[in-house]
Amino acid sequence: MSRVLAVGSRKSLLALTQTKIVIEKLKLKNPEVDFKIYKITTEGDITSKKFNSKKNNRRKNQLINILEYPTDNILLNNRKTSFTKKIERELLSSEIDIAIHSLKDVSVDMDPKLVLGSIPERGDPRDAIISRDNLGLKNLPKNSIIGTGSLRRGIQLSSIRSDLEIVEIRGNIDTRIKKIYNKEVDAIILAVAGLVRLGKTKYITEILSINKMLPAVGQGALAIQIRKKDKNIEKIVKLIDDSKTRAEVEAERACARRLGSDCDMPTGAYGKIQDDILTLSGMILSEKNLIIRESIYGDKNYPEQIGKELADKMLDQI
Repeated sequence: MSRVLAVGSRKSLLALTQTKIVIEKLKLKNPEVDFKIYKITTEGDITSKKFNSKKNNRRKNQLINILEYPTDNILLNNRKTSFTKKIERELLSSEIDIAIHSLKDVSVDMDPKLVLGSIPERGDPRDAIISRDNLGLKNLPKNSIIGTGSLRRGIQLSSIRSDLEIVEIRGNIDTRIKKIYNKEVDAIILAVAGLVRLGKTKYITEILSINKMLPAVGQGALAIQIRKKDKNIEKIVKLIDDSKTRAEVEAERACARRLGSDCDMPTGAYGKIQDDILTLSGMILSEKNLIIRESIYGDKNYPEQIGKELADKMLDQI
């Protein structure tokens, strides 16, 4: 009789698509194991619905300017870990055996009883512009309205073009794309990896380089979370762990941990290994609303040390 593992996932189309991608990889390495998906509604999913309802939007029928109302955005960004907390509780109580997340949603200070048992090879970490008239960032008309749910993206966009109006939007990918064609916004910015996994790359107008738009910590990567004590399950999931990706994102997460910036601080980081050298770039917003961006490099075998050093280098400038 084959073993069946219960897999926890959010109910969104993107989350389920990513979960199925990971399960396919696991099944190839573990043909004797079956995986059953349990769809879990998280606090973050509930908050998204409340945010999008007219009844609960205190600025009804208006889009919130993400840069004018940073407090609102920080509160919304606190939802980020709320996409994982309920699933983690199910994992801790043994209702499920493994959890599959977008790594950027996983707290850098997660419960010590849990570990990231596997981090498969990372997808594209970059961000993309989708615009109604198929115009890239440089060619968008003056004072164009750009929709995003990320203060990190909003601040970097504003530093490239100060004339743009950066507004807060929520919802799944299809909901956000509809806002363009309903003429609520002129363009939106989304993670490339999600568009690739959902087969929606035809909508992409421009992929922004890492130099222009530093991604969120762990962006493009998926993670399998397990209980620390479950060594047998660890053996199963570790077969699809990618050591290069793990080192890169461990450096990013160590940087964020040192900064104390889990979800309420606009932070970006990106690690890249080439020829055994790990280069780590990071950005934070200073108290004077200035972007601080730095890069360092070091031995790929010491990702946590590199992450901490980069954080300290940036903190010295605040």
